[in-house]
Amino acid sequence: MKIQSVLGVGLALLWCGAALAQTPFSPTERDFSVAFVAAPTVQAPSSVEDTVGSFRRYATEEGGEAFVLTVDAYPAGFSAPAPTRAIYQRLAWAHANEPGVSMIGEGPALVSGLPGWEGTYRTADGRTEFRHILMVANRIYQLSDIGAATSANAEAFFDSFKVSPWAMAQWREPVRSAG
Repeated sequence: MKIQSVLGVGLALLWCGAALAQTPFSPTERDFSVAFVAAPTVQAPSSVEDTVGSFRRYATEEGGEAFVLTVDAYPAGFSAPAPTRAIYQRLAWAHANEPGVSMIGEGPALVSGLPGWEGTYRTADGRTEFRHILMVANRIYQLSDIGAATSANAEAFFDSFKVSPWAMAQWREPVRSAG
């Protein structure tokens, strides 16, 4: 009986593990690591941050479920706003205001062990999108799982996201103006 129980649990873990994010990925910029379901495609790569900032998008899809990570970087020397509740809400609602997207819910979340934000959206085609947002130094990270039947794949994807020590070393306390 114990062998059957162990075998049943092992098979269940194998079955669950096959559907979850599992391909480690880290970009050349070294600012994060994450596990996708397959090697992601890279769109608008920018390894040099200049006066106009940069944008990177990493995406992969499997079984109608898309995993996307976007990185927006403020320009070098630009003082990024402090990651406050109001800023996170603006970012979450900016996505909800895109055509064909409606917000289901939003609120604070830990992202890579840091205070961030999460939103749940419905797309025009009826799919659910889970999104996590994190601001670190001059970067905004947005992770999305689009089309998930349950949140298990989204949670595995989000949990695998780690901001690198190199990126964390770039963090600086926000400068508050007097007044």
